[in-house]
Amino acid sequence: MKRLVVVTLRAVLGALGRLCALLVPPVRAPLVCVFATPDVGGAERVHAEIVRAVAQACPEVWFTETPRDGGLLPRYQAVAPVVMLGGRLRRRPGAYFQAGLQAGRIRRGGVRTVFGAFSHFFYDMLPHLNGVRCVDLLHNFGVNFEHYSLPHARRLAARVVITPLLRDELTALYRARGLDDLAGRVTVIANAVEVPDTPPAKPAGTLRVLYAGRATPEKRVHLVGRLAARLAAMGVDAAVTCLGDVRAAMPEADARHCRFAGLVTDPAVLAAEYAAAHVLVLTSEREGFPVAVMEAMARGAVPLCTRVGGLALLPPGAALLVEAMPEDAVVEAMAGHVSALSADRARLEAMSHAAWRHAREHFDLVRADAAWRGLLLEGRA
Repeated sequence: MKRLVVVTLRAVLGALGRLCALLVPPVRAPLVCVFATPDVGGAERVHAEIVRAVAQACPEVWFTETPRDGGLLPRYQAVAPVVMLGGRLRRRPGAYFQAGLQAGRIRRGGVRTVFGAFSHFFYDMLPHLNGVRCVDLLHNFGVNFEHYSLPHARRLAARVVITPLLRDELTALYRARGLDDLAGRVTVIANAVEVPDTPPAKPAGTLRVLYAGRATPEKRVHLVGRLAARLAAMGVDAAVTCLGDVRAAMPEADARHCRFAGLVTDPAVLAAEYAAAHVLVLTSEREGFPVAVMEAMARGAVPLCTRVGGLALLPPGAALLVEAMPEDAVVEAMAGHVSALSADRARLEAMSHAAWRHAREHFDLVRADAAWRGLLLEGRA
């Protein structure tokens, strides 16, 4: 009964929103990109790069939730008009009305394609976007978008995932829900970054370990603090730097062994941090394929990560992987790897060059740009 009430409420409020769309200006851009926020993060940097790649089409970018830091907003504003819809447009009566209203504006304006990622509001609009080509991007499984979007899967002309593993997981979910015929709409476009023509020369002396990311629960940043404390206890000549607003996620006893650089939004500063790092550490219990890993490898930092998501496919000579559980074993295994690399600089240098070569071969930004332009502007996967 409760579900029936919700479905009916969504339909009624959405229809009212579409009716009210007749009273407001339509959207004139040929492409509308719908994201949650312009906050600092790997997925958000990917979204900004996609908008840059299709800027020739003069897209309009919508953000559907209130930003925490908005650090990447200037990147979007540099290449496209930005609309801040504001609030948390998710699972609320007002959101259902807004979904109908904004979808009505899109349809009246003749928008050809709507592209969404990380936004529940995007999926709420889909039932009202008849006649408009819709495409989404899934970065990983486990944050509910794959399930939240399922009732609207047939409205998606194409679904993009960033690794073959995610493609297999999504098609398996389709099979389990009787949507086998939609598997052909799933396409892989790997994330990409700029890669220097030559690997950066790494500094001698203290081995520099870098963490770059958020302090969300799946990242388990507290393990980075424990790793720093363990390295200090072992007497390893290593220094741990953390990028992002993560200090509060660590106990003070561990945090005092780390350097905290805070949020970094300047691409040149970020590139310099990666270039100075010997090792990038990620202690996540769940991942897709983090942009931080690609940016680190592009600048010769060796990934030291848990074997989760797309990270499991990293080549042994260019990365080091440990099992994701139990947490104590993660810390001990990573401390052992850092100690070994600190003692064997020839091996560290060889792995650094292998990481850079892997980035050159697999994280090609030109190829990714062409794929996104083909999908969003020309309608081909």
